[in-house]
Amino acid sequence: MAAYNMLAANHVAYIADEVGMGKTYVALGVLGLLRHVDSQARAMIIAPRENIQRKWVKELSNFVRVNWRVEDNRFKNLHGAPVRPPVVCDRLHDLAFAMFRHEDCDPVLRMTTFSVAVKDADRRKRYAREIREYAPWLADQLRGVRRPEEFITRLGFAINGLLPELDLLIIDEAHNLRHGFGPRVSNRNRLLAVALGHADPGIEPPDWYRPKARRVLMLSATPFECDYADIYHQLDVLGQRRCRLSINESPDVLAARDLIDGDLSEADRQAIVQRFMLRRVGHLNIAGEPHSKNMYRREWRRGGYSAHDQPMALTDERQRLVVALIQKKVTELLGEERFKNCFQIGMLSSFESFLESLGRRAQKAKTNGQVEDDDEATSAFDLHEQTDDQRERQGVDTSHVEAVAASYRDRFNESLPHPKLDATCSALSDAFVTGEKALVFVRRVATVDELKAKLDRRFDAWIHDRMRAALPSLAEDVDRLFDRYRREQRRRGVGDEIESSAHDELDDVVEDLRHEAYDDEGGIDTFFAWFFRGKGPSKVLSGAAMQKNRFASASTVYSTFFEDDFVAGLLGHPRNVLRALAERLDSDEASLVERLRRIAFAYYEQRTRQKEGYPRLYVYEAYQVAALALLARLRGDLAEHAAVIIDERFDGWGANEAEPPARFPAPSAGLGIRTFVTELQRRPRLREALWPEETRSSFRDAFRRREQRRELLSAMCRLGASYIDLYLTAIGQIGSFESGRQADSDHVSAQLAGRFLDRLEEQRGISTFGAYAELGAAASAFDTIVAVNFPDVPEAPLNELPDLFARTLQHQLPVAGMSGGVNKRVVQQFRMPGFPLVLVTTDVLQEGEDLHTFCRRVIHYGIAWTPSSVEQRTGRVDRIGSLVQRELEGRPSRPDDDELIQVYYPHLTDTIEVLQVRRVLERINKFLRLSHRDVKVTRSYDSRLNVSTEVLRELTEIPRITELLQSAFDDTGSWLDGDLGADAVYEPPVGALEGKLGEIWTQVAAELMLQNVRRRSARLLQASALVHDRTLVRTDAQLPDDCRQQAFTLKMRSQVLGDETLVRCASPVGRLDLRDANVLDQLYDLQRDLGDVRVCARHDARGQQYIVSVEEERLFHLSATQTSEIRQLIERTVVAADVIEQEMLAVDAPVAAIMEASA
Repeated sequence: MAAYNMLAANHVAYIADEVGMGKTYVALGVLGLLRHVDSQARAMIIAPRENIQRKWVKELSNFVRVNWRVEDNRFKNLHGAPVRPPVVCDRLHDLAFAMFRHEDCDPVLRMTTFSVAVKDADRRKRYAREIREYAPWLADQLRGVRRPEEFITRLGFAINGLLPELDLLIIDEAHNLRHGFGPRVSNRNRLLAVALGHADPGIEPPDWYRPKARRVLMLSATPFECDYADIYHQLDVLGQRRCRLSINESPDVLAARDLIDGDLSEADRQAIVQRFMLRRVGHLNIAGEPHSKNMYRREWRRGGYSAHDQPMALTDERQRLVVALIQKKVTELLGEERFKNCFQIGMLSSFESFLESLGRRAQKAKTNGQVEDDDEATSAFDLHEQTDDQRERQGVDTSHVEAVAASYRDRFNESLPHPKLDATCSALSDAFVTGEKALVFVRRVATVDELKAKLDRRFDAWIHDRMRAALPSLAEDVDRLFDRYRREQRRRGVGDEIESSAHDELDDVVEDLRHEAYDDEGGIDTFFAWFFRGKGPSKVLSGAAMQKNRFASASTVYSTFFEDDFVAGLLGHPRNVLRALAERLDSDEASLVERLRRIAFAYYEQRTRQKEGYPRLYVYEAYQVAALALLARLRGDLAEHAAVIIDERFDGWGANEAEPPARFPAPSAGLGIRTFVTELQRRPRLREALWPEETRSSFRDAFRRREQRRELLSAMCRLGASYIDLYLTAIGQIGSFESGRQADSDHVSAQLAGRFLDRLEEQRGISTFGAYAELGAAASAFDTIVAVNFPDVPEAPLNELPDLFARTLQHQLPVAGMSGGVNKRVVQQFRMPGFPLVLVTTDVLQEGEDLHTFCRRVIHYGIAWTPSSVEQRTGRVDRIGSLVQRELEGRPSRPDDDELIQVYYPHLTDTIEVLQVRRVLERINKFLRLSHRDVKVTRSYDSRLNVSTEVLRELTEIPRITELLQSAFDDTGSWLDGDLGADAVYEPPVGALEGKLGEIWTQVAAELMLQNVRRRSARLLQASALVHDRTLVRTDAQLPDDCRQQAFTLKMRSQVLGDETLVRCASPVGRLDLRDANVLDQLYDLQRDLGDVRVCARHDARGQQYIVSVEEERLFHLSATQTSEIRQLIERTVVAADVIEQEMLAVDAPVAAIMEASA
């Protein structure tokens, strides 16, 4: 509310909360208030990079669904989504398209969209062509312009003409614009400024050129480096440099332009910023006292890893000699006249590694077909905007270091040791034992691959020892596997395809894989990638082969390993499920078996085309559905619960029947089965740790949560670190790595479940990393994981969850590296408690990404030159909901030092690197004071370090700031009283519409012969109608002998665009294989014959088919809508679905079953 009132008064507000405090949600709250007051308000969001751009889209949906409480049809529609959908604009072309084709959207751009390269004439022509496509009247602005500088400005004019007047412009990480607007700024700043209507574009603008942003909301945890002038420069780019700032009723008005007045005191400049900036400081309540971030972070400022505040030790004489030699070479180099004893902070190659030159990196990028912009292609380091000097971008010491490294390799036939790199690998390799994740930031791009490669070798040694310890009788076989793996590594490079073992295991599976997501090709970089992922090595029962051909197969005994016996659960887990079911249905077992077989086979026929072999998974599902369908015909809670499970887990399948073949399996194949899940429920303590009971207000909500947890548990066991334990347990049971071998037991799957649970019980009492640690951490933080990684899970159909989880959790790596771009899957996996345990990255993850859920260690291996960059990097793990916050918030006792966030600045004290670390630590302290109270300001920072000057300074330790931090910009109280009051809240008559829908439903149910009538909620109703001769059977008519049954739902929802309410009727058809052209043609013909009804198809993640339905909708008005309109809507939808089902599937429930259900 304070930010909204600031915008209302001053047209600009700056949310500068500390990193991880939820600035995004505050901004979305402001957008929601604005849209609630003015439903036609136009907004645009600009984020710095693509990953953050897409995060805004995710967070907007999350915020509207969870946090915005009013279904106002202005900001939130009736199905919980934004009224104006966010549209990602990757290029200027996309922005033009959005402005003309999606006027009711909220465009989400990124700053790099404005980083256009215009030196090349062909590129200038392309931009002109794209503008001409949507706005030909603007093309004259770009015609004949040859000077790149003028082209940028005129392209800005054209975009200005495309943009509507924005009621709110949100700029995320606005500090990226701190270099302002002027003749020597980046193309990005210039183009963005002119597009928004900068008052002084440099050339005469067209007549229609004008400012576009009425209100600007800026976000950044680091709004300035060392001077408040940084903020003015950001305002200048965004068209707000002339803004005048008031507060409440005060007649005193301040000018933002005075922030660059060098004669103004710091107190006066701070007073200006206080008029439009809000900064909250986060505190954790530990042992009854508030702790700011500097108090719950433990900084390792003296460079070491093993002992806090101790330097990195050099215990090896060879390391000492190497360090001395390299320092001599670097010192001699910097002493040359051209360098004047200066270097760019963080941009000496010798600080990080001795391998791979820029030339080899560029050649590799060219070979791989990578496309990089000019700056990145000519820089060996991240933060390439730090300097324009090409020698510095490549690392001035690179060639000298490489010459020493090459000489060493020639002489000793091994790589030149790098003490800092080796110490870092040693420190990080403990993650494989403890499970403590680490986020490592480097500056030199090549260091990502080098550090990852060294850690990969450490992981291989760790997993080798672990496999030998777990399988002592097969230790020699394990050694042979590793010998083969190393031979493969020597013979081929990373990325070569691996011989498949899939066909050695199972050759005759038809349509057998459960999820299309299993497309992991593995790799050769680690033993885990080679052996446990992808296809696996040939002629071996590898982890990959067991995964794909046993656990992921629908046919094997392991296919139901992670499934639950829903029927047994409803019946109280009796010893004999079939007998208990017969008693509950008041039936004899023989008769019940025949009925179950008929219903199960009808489901099976829709589930798969496979006529022989009867895949175990589909048979299990068929008998679960059959039994649940019979239970749903009873009365009471048991029937309701059975109906809920059918509806949620099996897509509301109706109880059709079909004559089964004699060889169709018996009910015991699907009822009373023993699986990992059923056996887990027999171990209460372990179950509570891994799959806790759900207590919710309704059975439906509790069941959905149970299934969401179960599917995540299953995916983690099959696709990540936990699979190592599962596989080793299975091999221990089988007793061999031989391909095709099976355990000697008729109950192999149940026995494996018991053995795996025993292993988890054993791990529960130890602190080392294993399956129990990973699965237990995920269970305890389930809601956090869903919020950050799987926001679609709460509303997603349950049958989509396996594919949804698998897409994120496949392709796992013990150690991951990232540079050049963001790998979304790796980021999501790092937010999980398993692999990757170490993530090595450049600045691509510096801003916007949440990496805090299970990580408390940040290592600034390569140090950034500005304190804001260092803070942004550390802030990736210091956020709301972080591991440390979850563990320490509200704790009555003081934590151990190891439980705090650990921030490392590794360096060798015997090198000039100590000078740069010392300088950056000084800047960090000054930055903290500028951002908080007790202001002391440094006017500018130099990215270069002068060695001659620095060595003359006393090399004293830079002490940490330890006192409680308080914000200098936390005057929210002055801004809480605005023009909005309780009367501004608008709530449409949703309750009245729900009541009207209920009345109409009652009338329809009285007119039509409906069965299984249920009110799932006030907005969602379901029933089954009787159809005869393409007409619904009415209650006043005689029931025909050959009528059919067709299920349907009626749901109240919002219009996609606009503020109207709709009623949608949906009726399921069944599963169809739409990959078959004949099936698709038949469906098109039927759709046309039925009057072009709307046929919908959703891919079935559990198989290769599509779930088809007919869905129609109408406007729903409180006064105008009549019962007859809704009845006609139901009839059109239901009859069409029934005709398609009859023509294409030839199934339906017999009349006898319908009459029995209505009895």
